[in-house]
Amino acid sequence: MSDRATTPYPPDPDRATPAEQDVIEHERLPWFTQPVRQVLVNSSYLLLSQGVTLVLSLFASALMMRKLGPERLGVLNLAIGLVVLVLPIVDLGLRPLLVRRLTLHPEESRSWLFSAALMQLAAAVVVVVGVFITGATLWGTDSPSWLLLFVLVWLAPLEVLSVFVGHFDSRMEGKAIVRGELAGAITAAAGRLLAVWLLPSLTVFALVFVLGTAVRGLVWLAQANRQHLTGRWETIKKSQAADLFKDAMPYLVASVGGIVMLKADIVMLGSMRSDAEVGQYSAAVMFYDVAVLLPCMVIRSATPALLKLHKQNPALYTRRRQTFHNAMTWFAIVVGLAMGLAGPVAVRWVLGKPYAEAGQLLGTLALAYLFTVQGVMVSVSVLADNLQRYQMATHVLAALLNVVLNVLWIPRFGPFGAAWASIVSYALVVYLPLVVYPAMWPILRSVLRSFLAPVEFTLGVFNPKNT
Repeated sequence: MSDRATTPYPPDPDRATPAEQDVIEHERLPWFTQPVRQVLVNSSYLLLSQGVTLVLSLFASALMMRKLGPERLGVLNLAIGLVVLVLPIVDLGLRPLLVRRLTLHPEESRSWLFSAALMQLAAAVVVVVGVFITGATLWGTDSPSWLLLFVLVWLAPLEVLSVFVGHFDSRMEGKAIVRGELAGAITAAAGRLLAVWLLPSLTVFALVFVLGTAVRGLVWLAQANRQHLTGRWETIKKSQAADLFKDAMPYLVASVGGIVMLKADIVMLGSMRSDAEVGQYSAAVMFYDVAVLLPCMVIRSATPALLKLHKQNPALYTRRRQTFHNAMTWFAIVVGLAMGLAGPVAVRWVLGKPYAEAGQLLGTLALAYLFTVQGVMVSVSVLADNLQRYQMATHVLAALLNVVLNVLWIPRFGPFGAAWASIVSYALVVYLPLVVYPAMWPILRSVLRSFLAPVEFTLGVFNPKNT
């Protein structure tokens, strides 16, 4: 019997040599291979979760916004924005590092997770104390905003429970993430609906926000316990904690810079303009964040597979990365255009006439959608190539630019000035490091080439060699 008769053809993608991988690439559609199937299955769980979560959250949030009105919504979101502004300090930039460590060294999952959790718990204590002092200085302990801050600050220690998401992501266990997110979303949505009908107080809405986060984290903790990831503190290794802290600094700086670009505008808008304008802007940002969730889930699911491929077969990784960039770039272009055209009508239809300005703001923010998606997309390549140090200075610069532009434009243009400051900052944070640092030029070429994907596809279809 011939070798051809006994050897499967094309070969199994998981056992193929580099040469056989090339055969697979040319003779089969790349997104039918096993790693991509795993990404699609995992993404489907995450997207199903996000779909249900979004429906619940949008319905409950829309009723809450209608009940509160732009001004009271602005007071609530100003307090939320101040707390969210410092939450990256709790994360310490460890999540992408954990995904990488646990993907490449799954046998040491417990020690890596506990080392990260201890570091984040210490950071949470610092954040709680800092927020209390800041709130008392800004508003005084007798202010209603101080009470909201007192409730919301407990999001910081609850954020530590998100450390287990790194483990679930590294194993592409979308179901585990889904259970926590659905439990938290259902709790938060039910709490908002009860508050709207029974006690529409800002403090109650803040408590519901914290409660949903707590339920989500506890479900993740329970699943980690079933996988025997929880245990005694003796599993912590000081060397791993030191290694994580050293490597996490660029991510921490980048995370702080990113959250400054996302949330500083709300805080600055509240200090320079009216609470009603904060409410309009935060309503637009809510719809924008909903649109960003879908590509983020796909990118998060693809990260472990791309990291493994980068280590095992760099040539194939380069080709898969290009396919990945093509898909994400054109998804962002299409959704961004749809958001710009239909967003104003959708916001007014969902929230009513009092939020008409929020719809116009969403149409403006749509210009930033491409840069937002490409920023998350590029972060995977940066992680795989260990180039995160090049992004640190850029994130700091973009965050500072965002603050300066907000100072200049918010007094004159109001929330639209904040929107344009975000657009400029997002573009800078994506493309400046790709242009400035030669080590990142291969990623830049891949990103720029992704804009030509329809042309390359058309030429490939009509190429005589493919007929």
